[in-house]
Amino acid sequence: MPTIRSLLLLVILCAGGMSCSSSGTASSCAPSGPTQTVDLKDFAFEPACIGASTGSTIALRNTGSTLHTFTITGTAIDQKLDGGADGQVSLAGIAPGTYAVVCTVHPQMTATLQVT
Repeated sequence: MPTIRSLLLLVILCAGGMSCSSSGTASSCAPSGPTQTVDLKDFAFEPACIGASTGSTIALRNTGSTLHTFTITGTAIDQKLDGGADGQVSLAGIAPGTYAVVCTVHPQMTATLQVT
């Protein structure tokens, strides 16, 4: 069940110009394969719409010099990455659905994760 914080973040993402469906959730992001790569750079996640299958792995690359986190709200995933570091997170045990992703160090840094 989504938390109030994740729902609020999703509303902010929709209001901020992300494409949203009429139900108020972010539009679908198709998984690009068994491992999706996300760059954390210049205070933004790229891509901002991340598609992944349940049980898959997301590869993370902090291409900047600043500490960032890859935090999936409503889950235990909270991966810290120092500047220039790589990492990964497993979506094992994460139910299909739409999740808000945020950097807890830079809360303006957000993305949407669609788990199928």
